[in-house]
Amino acid sequence: MVTSTLRAQYETFRRYWPFAAGGLVSPGLARVLTQWMPLHFAAGIVAFTIFTIASWLFLRTSSRARQDGQPGLGRSLMAGLASGLVIGVITYLVPWQ
Repeated sequence: MVTSTLRAQYETFRRYWPFAAGGLVSPGLARVLTQWMPLHFAAGIVAFTIFTIASWLFLRTSSRARQDGQPGLGRSLMAGLASGLVIGVITYLVPWQ
């Protein structure tokens, strides 16, 4: 019982680590990009890039993607676009600086 629980926890970490790494890296990247553009554009671009890469890596390990035969780059791009728009709008509406 304990072994199966530990294995499930390891599998969960293995699938979701790109999102954790993106969450840690994205504020710093957005801060660097604010030297050349407004914060809401920088945050949207970083969110799009990080979330597209993270969701693509997530879909590569998904059993459904293996059944389809492809990791779903189009799905990842759509998810990245949605997250970039949401983060860009939130950072535009909330006064951060």
